[in-house]
Amino acid sequence: MMVASNGMARDSIDPVERNVISSVKDIGVLPHEKEELIKGFVLKQPERNPFADRAKGEKGLPSGDSQSEDSRIRLALESFSVSGIAKGQGGYKAQLGSIILSEGKLIPRLIPGQSDDLRVTKITPELVEITWVADEEAAKPRKITLEIDLDPRVGVLLPTVTNGGSGGVKKLVYASMKEADSE
Repeated sequence: MMVASNGMARDSIDPVERNVISSVKDIGVLPHEKEELIKGFVLKQPERNPFADRAKGEKGLPSGDSQSEDSRIRLALESFSVSGIAKGQGGYKAQLGSIILSEGKLIPRLIPGQSDDLRVTKITPELVEITWVADEEAAKPRKITLEIDLDPRVGVLLPTVTNGGSGGVKKLVYASMKEADSE
């Protein structure tokens, strides 16, 4: 052993030399050992694989009709985009898909068997706010807000290859504002 200048004993082995790998076995799992380790993680047929793709309605996954009416209405509304807005005598009007929205007016049924009524509560140049009629008197009514973005976008029509090898299908691709600003 060596004695340090402050009088305490130290190991004679240098700490850097202590961590040096002396054989291949010190590395960990070698390629030929991986196969045996992986076999321990392979799922048997009756076990459920959480990463597998399953068809709707298959055991363990909810079927498509298990969504609530609220969520299906929200999905339908969010699939539309506001394509125009105008200010008139009665306030703003907005075009949502093929529907013209006015403040205070009910929205036509969006999904089959819809039981809830929806009313447009606010339209501004920036957003459209829609409220469930049954909840209007509640302290926190259910609402959905659709942002209005009418900025022009520049796109490029690119040909794509189909399964047959022909380039007959075209796809419109937009450049994002961040990408356009960086170039």
